[in-house]
Amino acid sequence: MRGRYPAEFVVKIEHLEILQAIVRDGHTEQRIARRARILLMRAGGERVETVAEQVGQDTATVFRVCQRYHDRGVEAIYDAVRSGRPRVFSPFGTRPHRKSGL
Repeated sequence: MRGRYPAEFVVKIEHLEILQAIVRDGHTEQRIARRARILLMRAGGERVETVAEQVGQDTATVFRVCQRYHDRGVEAIYDAVRSGRPRVFSPFGTRPHRKSGL
């Protein structure tokens, strides 16, 4: 097979329980659960192509999730903090008033 051959992927034992709990929790955002599922499947010995097909993602995404786990640990499944001003929401039902010059 052409392309890169991935090294054996290992997840720390203490992280396995955390990842399994995230996947089982019914309130977890789907993108977070998908990343946890990718890590669990790879730790179980599944090939990258197989994992990508089963979770409906590209193989590059599977490699990227695994690399982030290798670099940052279990925190890698969560989105990184973004730069910039946080969004500001007004209370429900109120709108900012515009003064018209007419």
